[in-house]
Formats: sequence, C-alpha cells, structure tokens
Amino acid sequence: MKKTIITVMLCVNVALLAALILTASERPAYGQVRGADYLVVTGEVGTNYDGIYVLDLATRRMAGLVVDKTTRRFGPIGGGRDLTRDFGKR
Repeated sequence: MKKTIITVMLCVNVALLAALILTASERPAYGQVRGADYLVVTGEVGTNYDGIYVLDLATRRMAGLVVDKTTRRFGPIGGGRDLTRDFGKR
C-alpha cells in the first residue's frame, strides 16, 4: 500500500514538473506598450497622494492628476504643460 501511494505521488510530481516546463517560456516585460500616442506614468506626490501623468506624444503636452489615497478622490494638477515650451524642440 505504501509503495502504491509513493508511486502515485511520484507520478503526480513528474506530471506537474512536465506541465511547468512545457508552459514556462520567457516573455518580455514591457513598461509601456505603444499602441497610441499616449503614455501614462504614475508616481508618488506625497505621503497620502499619488500622481498620474498622461503624456500626449503627438501634441507634446502633459496633463496630471493627483489621487488622495485616504479619500480615494482625484483632481487635476494645474492646467497641463506644453512640453515643447518646457524642454524645447528636439
């Protein structure tokens, strides 16, 4: 009886290992996927606040939102930025 249980457990482990090896493949990790002319970047603004920045690559403008973690509300940061004016033309 013990040999049967050990044999079954060994077979199950071999099958699980084979499934892991067959399904595991290296997949590249992407920080941003360029499907449009927008990028979304997040960052910490303060202790209880996070920032969400949306960059429009076509018009070279940036808009920002601040998220209050305690109340779960968000609002705009300023009126947006013209990145061409801020950094110059490339």
